[in-house]
Amino acid sequence: MSAFILLYENGIYLAIPINAVQFTVKVADTKGTDDVTINNLVNEITEWLRKHSSNNKKDFSKKVWQYNFWPLAKLMILQVLGFKKRVQKTLGVWFSIEGHPEYAVEAGEVLAYLYNLMRLALGEMKAK
Repeated sequence: MSAFILLYENGIYLAIPINAVQFTVKVADTKGTDDVTINNLVNEITEWLRKHSSNNKKDFSKKVWQYNFWPLAKLMILQVLGFKKRVQKTLGVWFSIEGHPEYAVEAGEVLAYLYNLMRLALGEMKAK
């Protein structure tokens, strides 16, 4: 969220992907403190931010669809078709629930918060 706000205040919009928790946990679980490990981690974070952000309305909208709405639409279709276990497993991976079962309770709140941020950013870009 800090990255979202910092980028947002500088005219760059971060399309926070639905699996952002998975990436955040991966970053937090990095154990090495040597220069190579830290440089690799910084590079990975930089590339992740670059991949998911844009200062261009059309590109940002595309990324929101690609990393948020489309994956969720696919899950909703699977849910309707009766593949509930697969949907739960996918959400479990995205939200790192296996390693952090407490995240299961917050998953709905996180989704709602991300959607509100995306709608706000999309609304601001339409106004410009």
